[in-house]
Amino acid sequence: MKCNKALVLLSPDFGTAWNSRKLIVSKKTQASMFTDELRLSALVLSYSPKSEQAWSHRRWVIKNMAKNRTTLQEILREESDLVEKIA
Repeated sequence: MKCNKALVLLSPDFGTAWNSRKLIVSKKTQASMFTDELRLSALVLSYSPKSEQAWSHRRWVIKNMAKNRTTLQEILREESDLVEKIA
C-alpha cells in the first residue's frame, strides 16, 4: 500500500492504482482503512481537484462506509467542507 500511495500521489489519474487500492480495502473490514482512504483522496484532490479517478475512489469509499453504518451526517459534513475548500 505504501508504494501504491506514492504512485497515486505522483499520478492521481492512474486508474489501475486506484482500483488496486479498492481491491485491497474491500478485503479489509476496518473502518480506519476507509478513513485513511478519504484522507488520501482529500490530499490528492487538494493539488489535483479535477482528478476523476480520485473523486470516483472517494465516492466508492463513502458508499462502503454508508453500508457499514458509519455516521452518514458526519461524512456529508466533511465532504461539504472539502468541496468548499477546493472551490
